[in-house]
Amino acid sequence: MDNLAWKLAQAWHHGGSERLLDSYQSERRTAVATRLRAADQSLPVLRGGGACGRTCPGPRAATTPC
Repeated sequence: MDNLAWKLAQAWHHGGSERLLDSYQSERRTAVATRLRAADQSLPVLRGGGACGRTCPGPRAATTPC
């Protein structure tokens, strides 16, 4: 993410070359894809599957099978 930040700053303050901006785009897509995969893996737990019933407070905790 640090690599993306300096590229944005460079493009904003000094203009960016096409090559610099193209490399930003590909790195950004990789970072977004990584975050989306993590979110997809977390969704079943957040929806009440798995061990969530034991660790999450709330009405589902009593009814969620473990």
